[in-house]
Amino acid sequence: MENLSPYKLYIDYKDERLDISSVINNLVSYIDNSDSIIIRVESLKSLCRILSENELLEKKNIFQIVENCAASDESSQVRNVAVSLIVKYFSKRSEELLRHIIHNEKSAIVLRNLIYIFETSDKKIINSLKNELEYKICDIFGVDFEEAKFFLDLHISNPHLVKDNNIPETFYKEGMLHSNDKFRRPSEFSWYVVRKGKIRLLNFHSWELHRVPKSIKNLSRLNYLNLRNNKLRSFPKSILSLMKLRKVNLAYNKVLKTFSKSAFKFAKQNLAQKYINEGVLPEEAPVLGLFEMLTGYKLENEKTLGPDLTNGHESAKFFELNQTGHVIKLTIIPYEDFSLTFIPRQISRLTYLKELKMIYNAIKYLPDTLGTLKHLRILDLRGNNIRIIPNSVGNLKNLRIIK
Repeated sequence: MENLSPYKLYIDYKDERLDISSVINNLVSYIDNSDSIIIRVESLKSLCRILSENELLEKKNIFQIVENCAASDESSQVRNVAVSLIVKYFSKRSEELLRHIIHNEKSAIVLRNLIYIFETSDKKIINSLKNELEYKICDIFGVDFEEAKFFLDLHISNPHLVKDNNIPETFYKEGMLHSNDKFRRPSEFSWYVVRKGKIRLLNFHSWELHRVPKSIKNLSRLNYLNLRNNKLRSFPKSILSLMKLRKVNLAYNKVLKTFSKSAFKFAKQNLAQKYINEGVLPEEAPVLGLFEMLTGYKLENEKTLGPDLTNGHESAKFFELNQTGHVIKLTIIPYEDFSLTFIPRQISRLTYLKELKMIYNAIKYLPDTLGTLKHLRILDLRGNNIRIIPNSVGNLKNLRIIK
């Protein structure tokens, strides 16, 4: 019997192949002695399920077992499941324990679960503890409660950030910069800016983030989001609801290989207007917004740069317009501050583009939509590592120079 999984023990009990006492003893033994977090979690669930079905929860010394797991188990996963079981099966006896957990718990996954339980439960005991939980969460992060949920989700969705999802005591207080006057950028040691409880700036440069949690949509006043040099595979479409967001840096996300319709919609909604104000047609301005996100810099109008097209920098990021507002030239040359990894397929919207110069980037693949740029004459992609040129490039009858 010692090799039976918690689930198999439960099935054998339901099929009357094992008596309830034997099953309970084995499950308790797994909880106390197993080195496997999964086995201990499943044992807790099976134990409470069996005893509940037989109305034995109050007759057995089970509350103490689950209580010990919720309050002091070394694994946040075990504590998290135990908290859920406490509320589900022992709510009348849970107030003192839950208050202890609220004031002492450091794991993002447990705190986030408590928020979910408190928001979805109608139990009176839960309602009396809501304010205490909200006060603790706001105190940890120094922001409004709804916005603090994002930080909890950030740790849960990127578990490499902290050990066992435990939030470092000084991590947020040292990383926060208050801005009570005008908007300020963070100092060298701060990575988020708060004004009146609302997050205005997030700097996740080189955090190795794999995903941005959906709850970023709670940050209604966010103005600047730096996701440079991470491991994002897709555009975080939840930021579409952030109407105040005017700067997004996605440079050096090397596994990001394309932009979705959501990315284009965001560029149209949040980034395009500055280019429209400079004379770019509204249907083409979002494309420049996409390149702005990929480089981390606003693209400059060549007319405003004068003879020095790099504007005093080693890199170059500029465009040229014809008299009707169509983009006819696009140049992006990096230095050490960014490097394009792909060309957005939405470049096909620049229907009058004549010259495309993107030398010394890190581009490997070209979009097949390049073949729709019928006015393209110069295509300069020197210094990249392009593996395949799409067949559609053969449709470019006006192409004179390709490098």
